[in-house]
Amino acid sequence: MTGVVMEARDVHARFRIGGGLSGPARTLRAVNGVSLQLRRGEILGLVGESGCGKSTLSKILLGLQSPTTGDVYLEGEPLSTLARKRIASCVQPVFQDPFASLNARQTVGEIVGLPLRVHKAISRADRRQSVKAMLDRVGIAEQMVDVFPHELSGGQRQRVAIARALILRPPIVICDEPTSALDVSVQAQILNLLMELQRELGTSYLLISHNLGIVEHIASRVAVMYAGRIVEVGETETLFRAPQHPYTQALLAAVPRVRSAKREIVDLGTTFPNPVDLPQGCTFHPRCRFAGAICRTAEPSTTVTTTGAIECHLISQPDEFRLPAAVGQ
Repeated sequence: MTGVVMEARDVHARFRIGGGLSGPARTLRAVNGVSLQLRRGEILGLVGESGCGKSTLSKILLGLQSPTTGDVYLEGEPLSTLARKRIASCVQPVFQDPFASLNARQTVGEIVGLPLRVHKAISRADRRQSVKAMLDRVGIAEQMVDVFPHELSGGQRQRVAIARALILRPPIVICDEPTSALDVSVQAQILNLLMELQRELGTSYLLISHNLGIVEHIASRVAVMYAGRIVEVGETETLFRAPQHPYTQALLAAVPRVRSAKREIVDLGTTFPNPVDLPQGCTFHPRCRFAGAICRTAEPSTTVTTTGAIECHLISQPDEFRLPAAVGQ
């Protein structure tokens, strides 16, 4: 596994809200300076609380939304210069709700075959054969090729969505909460299927999820997002064993573990930062148990380590704090 297939460089996404009778217009900062690399053949997990900007970032990476500032590169080429057809042939999504993402008026065969019809000059018979082969690969019986989405279970619909995403063999698939709408027993089946197909095809996955257990199970690296920023990136094993950023520590402390040593529960409170009025300095400081004076006034810089990167004053400027040596270890 070498090389970078997709890269975001200082990407911002801002939205103007309000105005008129509702009061003065304000700016909502959904993505606030994200730089991130997706390597060839890896599964990169993207985690964070609801509202942190994960789904907005995924839309930008899919080319469905343009960043306000910053750039996204697909295999070294700026995404903004590429035709929509080229982007779609290289980057495909698997969304959270398979019923909402599938065309209810098309059959399973038509849904899965549509990318081939748009991108490949092949006969209808060859297209149908390719569709049947892909459906068989994801565990959908051949006789279901002519049924409609409402005739399928939730797990079957998600298998169809996966087949549609992979029918062109794209180098990148962005999975946005691909199992959260499914029963727990079905979740495991879909995750195992995604892993099998990733190994077989060498596809790069960006896996967006609230479920840290799922991310730990299948991701090779993890990026932690908070209030529109990536605050920590690292190899999965290292990050889960020794998280460095206080926010990452708090997230992992909340994950139930079977037969694990008793761990301190980190209280994040119930208040999430308002993306229209983000705190000055480090956006996490109002919820951080280690916050010092520098955290309230200055944005932290990114510290690159041998295992990843952390955006935190605690790491970049430890002399500003008077903390036990074990903190951050």
